[in-house]
Amino acid sequence: MTRIPPSRWKVVERGRRLEVIDTQSGVRIGAAPPPVPSSGARPGRPVTKARPAPAEKDGVWLRKVSFGGTSDLTTHRLYDDKGPRTVRLDPLSARIAGLAIGGIVLALTALIVAAVFWPAILLVLVPLFQGNIRAPFRRAVTQWLDARETGAA
Repeated sequence: MTRIPPSRWKVVERGRRLEVIDTQSGVRIGAAPPPVPSSGARPGRPVTKARPAPAEKDGVWLRKVSFGGTSDLTTHRLYDDKGPRTVRLDPLSARIAGLAIGGIVLALTALIVAAVFWPAILLVLVPLFQGNIRAPFRRAVTQWLDARETGAA
């Protein structure tokens, strides 16, 4: 049986950084100079970068903006005719939207639990995804959001 030939590349740690060395030519590949500490760095402490602002995620629907309860609601085309859009809600409207989201999650959880014992109940979902049955609900939600957006609560 033949032996595996030695690798051409060697990885070495220098100054808490990994460097790749080509063993045939002796050239260091990808060696970058160490970072220069900023003026605010203290000796003996690692240099840390400032965290970027969190990017807005698709899964965030209701995001609190102030301690007073003002929130931003990001809508979806499923229930808003003008969606996706972001609407600034006053504290009472934000509470109503939060309760509505919680009620929908609770109803879907109950539906899933019921579907375990009676799978035919999932047929209730079919009409919800048809446009003519969902249209009145979408119109009502869009009108409610428009009233909140213009400030005429």
